[in-house]
Amino acid sequence: IARLLIAIAKEQSITVRWLEYFGKRENRMTYIALPVDIFDFDAMSNYILEAYRNCQDPKKEWIAEECLIDRVNCGDPSLTKWGVDLSESPSVVAKGEKMAAAFFFSSEDEYPAIKPSIYGFNPPNEQFNAFSHICERIIEEGLQDRYQFFVKLHPRYIAEKAKLNHAQRQWDLALTRARQLGLNFELVDPLASAYKVIAEVDLVFSYGSTAWEATYLRKPAVLMGPNFFSTHDCVYIANSIEDVITYLKNPPNPKPIVNCYPYAWAWRELGNKVQEFNQDARGGLPWLMASTLKNRFYSHIQGLTIDF
Repeated sequence: IARLLIAIAKEQSITVRWLEYFGKRENRMTYIALPVDIFDFDAMSNYILEAYRNCQDPKKEWIAEECLIDRVNCGDPSLTKWGVDLSESPSVVAKGEKMAAAFFFSSEDEYPAIKPSIYGFNPPNEQFNAFSHICERIIEEGLQDRYQFFVKLHPRYIAEKAKLNHAQRQWDLALTRARQLGLNFELVDPLASAYKVIAEVDLVFSYGSTAWEATYLRKPAVLMGPNFFSTHDCVYIANSIEDVITYLKNPPNPKPIVNCYPYAWAWRELGNKVQEFNQDARGGLPWLMASTLKNRFYSHIQGLTIDF
């Protein structure tokens, strides 16, 4: 639907302003108004960083800090729909004497529409293949004797099992292959709290916002995929499997926490529009489509704001 709207708007010379959904808490949604394509993570990251730097509000760091504290204490607002309750989250096995590294993988349905990024692995919707190659290089370099590895898949693999069935089968093959190679790792429950895992490890690799959160939690974090904070210098960037191996051989120091602030500030302040979520689907598919579009997209045409 989004791609179709982009094509029609371009053909008709209509300027479209996207409202990106940033999470739901207490049945209220927060949207962020963006003048850039929501599928272009590099452009979004630059836009957020520039807006934060240009903000003259003396409370902007306090606003960002408050957002980060809320996120760590309560989790990503979207976690609740996938059944993650941080207060009831299962614990992870405590690490031993070795250094510990954790790999956090996103769900395969998050990336197909995203434009290619200069930051991180491409294509990011084949993470299971990248993981297999990473495991091969870990064994080749003998790093399995230096680290205890944790692997955590996205909660969607539990909450939306049927939808992600094909990807789950690919992950099962990749994980089996890793063990056959001789790599022992702790497969963490997808519904476990990412923050509990971060607390146990020395180095975090992530395809998503877990890298950003790990930096806030004072852990060195490496981003392996495109994200809204790629240009903020709040994480290290791995563009290849060799980059991953380099970081494992030479673990970096954590990035400064203040580098997490632009993205956190944007959650609360960057043109956000908080409203009740429209769940009106009384007329079947047509009403559901209209409701979806109303919640996601606005277009500004000749000074008029039109609700889709």
